Amino acid sequence: MMDFYEIYEEFAQSMGEVQARLLTKTLRQMYGELQQTVTKAEFAELKAVVRDLAEAQKRTDKDWMH
Repeated sequence: MMDFYEIYEEFAQSMGEVQARLLTKTLRQMYGELQQTVTKAEFAELKAVVRDLAEAQKRTDKDWMH
């Protein structure tokens, strides 16, 4: 987890409290949204699972027909 208070303190020293608060709030929101995104590795894993499920479904359908 990022230390947003520390980030705020650094910003406040160079740009003032109001601007530092707004920028820190924006960064916190962006960080929260980024935590909810899917990584390339997670997406690749999901694609592999879906592919495996599709193959299993094909085998099940094939066995059912015979």
